[in-house]
Amino acid sequence: MKPVIAIASGIKKNKEAGIFEGELYSYITEEYVKAVEMCNGLPFIIPLQKEKEDVERLLTMADGVILPGGNDIDPAFYHEKPIPECGEIFHEVDQLYLWVIELAEKLNKPLLAICKGHQMLNVAYGGNLYQDLHVQKEFVMDHSQNIPRHLSSHEVRIKKDSFLYDIFQKKANVNSFHHQAIHKLADAFEAVATSEDGIIEAIFKKEGSWMLGIQWHPEMMAAADEKMKAIFQLFIDQCQKR
Repeated sequence: MKPVIAIASGIKKNKEAGIFEGELYSYITEEYVKAVEMCNGLPFIIPLQKEKEDVERLLTMADGVILPGGNDIDPAFYHEKPIPECGEIFHEVDQLYLWVIELAEKLNKPLLAICKGHQMLNVAYGGNLYQDLHVQKEFVMDHSQNIPRHLSSHEVRIKKDSFLYDIFQKKANVNSFHHQAIHKLADAFEAVATSEDGIIEAIFKKEGSWMLGIQWHPEMMAAADEKMKAIFQLFIDQCQKR
């Protein structure tokens, strides 16, 4: 049987003028769905929920869970006030992500966290973030590329003896679409990939349930890059074991 993979939904606001302006949509990009399907997983979407008990009921039906990219994270979750450069926030989505992380730990569900999900994984275990790299960190490269999203824009160094090293060896060429990033790394995790300017690009949980965070967007590259697809296959294989 195919492992069932829950994908947490984000929120998107319609900004086009007209009668639907301001309407909110639960959404994920189709690339997450396709990446799961390419690796023989069966995806379903968790929409925004108001009760943690309802999220738990949905997660009990899944063999693993993906936390996708999305809007900026509310700095209140890591005990800071927003700076002017902090972008659009949906507090309720951040709360959903935190519930999913907590319940994945409780239910021993493998978790793959991407971009915002990667950052929230760190926050959930006591770490914090740069709210904006360009105003809060010196000597930082551009992490918001203007080339097609399936193409790489910079290199990351991979930690030896990590899951990612088995896929990429010493280095990987990745895409990049973020202005926030991990600042203080939570004690529960080890950094397994970093960019040349010192940004933590991937984290793995040291003990307990299987949790991997990726700052770049492998789902955008997986259709044309077997190594990016292999990240999802690694995750799906962990789900299959359970």
